[in-house]
Amino acid sequence: MPKVKINGISVDIPFEPYPSQSITIAKLLECFQTNTNALIESPTGTGKSLSIICSVLAYNEQMKRDRKPDQKPFKIFICSRTHKQLDQLIEQLRKTEYRPRITILGSRNQYCINNSISGVVDKNKACSDLIKEGKCVYFNRKEKLMKRIGEKIFDIEELKAEGRKCSGCPYFTARALQPDADIVFCPYNYLVETSIREASEIKLDNAIILIDEAHNIEDCCRSAGSTEITSKLLDIIISEIMSGVKKSALLGEVQNDFINLMEIFRKFREYSSVSAFDSKGFDSSSIVRKGKQIVAELEKMGITKERFLVFKDSLHNISKNDDSKDILDLNTVRFLKDIERIIGMVMFSGTDAYAYCFIKYIGNQGRNAISYSYNFWLLDPSIMFLPVVSKTKAVALLSGTLTPFSSFTQELKFAFQHKLEAPHILRDEQVFVCNIRKGHLKKDLCGTYNISETLEYLDQIARFVTVVAEQVKNHGGTLVFVPNYSFLFKLAGRIKDAIVESKDGGMVDFEKKIAAYRARISQKNPAIFLCVYRGKAAEGVDFRDEFARAVVAVGIPYPSIKDKQIELKKEYNDKNGGYNGRLWYEAQAFRAVNQALGRAIRHSNDWGSVFLLDSRYSEKRYHSSLPGWINKSIKFYETYDDCAEKFKNFVDFHSKK
Repeated sequence: MPKVKINGISVDIPFEPYPSQSITIAKLLECFQTNTNALIESPTGTGKSLSIICSVLAYNEQMKRDRKPDQKPFKIFICSRTHKQLDQLIEQLRKTEYRPRITILGSRNQYCINNSISGVVDKNKACSDLIKEGKCVYFNRKEKLMKRIGEKIFDIEELKAEGRKCSGCPYFTARALQPDADIVFCPYNYLVETSIREASEIKLDNAIILIDEAHNIEDCCRSAGSTEITSKLLDIIISEIMSGVKKSALLGEVQNDFINLMEIFRKFREYSSVSAFDSKGFDSSSIVRKGKQIVAELEKMGITKERFLVFKDSLHNISKNDDSKDILDLNTVRFLKDIERIIGMVMFSGTDAYAYCFIKYIGNQGRNAISYSYNFWLLDPSIMFLPVVSKTKAVALLSGTLTPFSSFTQELKFAFQHKLEAPHILRDEQVFVCNIRKGHLKKDLCGTYNISETLEYLDQIARFVTVVAEQVKNHGGTLVFVPNYSFLFKLAGRIKDAIVESKDGGMVDFEKKIAAYRARISQKNPAIFLCVYRGKAAEGVDFRDEFARAVVAVGIPYPSIKDKQIELKKEYNDKNGGYNGRLWYEAQAFRAVNQALGRAIRHSNDWGSVFLLDSRYSEKRYHSSLPGWINKSIKFYETYDDCAEKFKNFVDFHSKK
């Protein structure tokens, strides 16, 4: 196994590193050595995951050797968006000679192996009840699983399998391993969401945080700092607190605390019944307040600062009382703490980083089918990000799609001293990239709303996709990305035998679609998988080799301008300087495009084609926002006929290799 010296540190790596890996490892080591922070864009296929693992573990080994007795060790947090992406990082760790102590934080839903509660929806409550009653054999034998797993490298499924063998609880074992672990693997919302971070007892002082697939971190931060109280959720919360009032009858003053919790939610319910609306539905039934206006709106509801402080004290008293803290469901407690934090920030911090929107909607059955929601939207992601990174040793955000870096520095309000765009490993002959302006009807392929709704536009897109899929069918499949599900389903009606990503399907349904797509590829039939930007297929799935010989990117997926939250976010950015609303809005669209385009080339020997179907990409303003490896190879054509021969030659060249 090669051992290379970078920045004075010996790094073990399974093979001779690519230039992009050497550059990335060097930059990460510099961060660790100087207690600084970095933004690193490393395209798919350049060995980013291995760079993360090898750099931080080489540094960790060096520090263990050099550490003085009075120096505190640091903790390493390696994060990604999903557990599936974490599995891929752990897979890379197995390829190295490093054998650190690790743990993977996950939920009870992911970890629980107790069949007696396998069908229970709320596993948190069921688990707590079993433990309280001393009826969970797995919990009682967690130490046995800790000894069994030792210092092995494991993923969630492997820890569960070991747990079944010795009847030890994998959930509590993963948590118990945390204090002594060199590396804690977890989704990055475990760090960003205050209630999860506190419940997981995550300590970040002097920590190294490496966030992979970090292109979503801004959205994650804003989401973590926001909350929605729907009419359905309000009913559930009130019902549960009322149950808590009854159960706490013998707990003296604590019962009053449950009653005090109830008061704020009653005020929300009462206000919803008197708020003005008419029969026209959504648009006429929304009330928007910004910044300090929200305090006045809350007081209008009867939620004064004094009443809120009573709510806060009561929640604190319930949480600290051994007899009362388990009365409420764990998810309910987290929700109450989020409400406490958000309303507290709005009322007492003086921040204008929040927007409030009350929405009342009348369903098809008229006034008997009224639903509503109270929305508190965080517009400044730095509010959630800065507490996470304030005491860390070093922080690095990495992804295949981070540019423009300015969006992260300005949105997160954090000093990233290092910014690196690692070079792609692509050779010119590996990729065919082109922009097509018009379809077979010689009409512009401009995916603006008015044009994308026409039958001509749909027919041109459908014909193009069918032709490309036919051209590559002997070598693999065709992935097609479109801006939204409405367009997806219209397009699907015009393409025979296309596999279509479901709008509301879970992972099981998605895996079935993937299996159907791969089956068509194996049969050498035209295999077309219709997907949406930002959907499940756009990231986290490895469409290597024959699974994506062509990627067709349709339109530009701007967020809906009719979305109140998008409108308010743009307005907030314009008002507060820095990254203005238009730039932020465009960055959201192109980051989604660039993430989808990354499906085309997955490793150093892969090959594939990328077709950008929108006439706007022929303008510099648009195509300059695409990744460097795309811009290096892109050619511009009026119609597919103008590049058909070149594309055929490209495919033929690879079929002969």
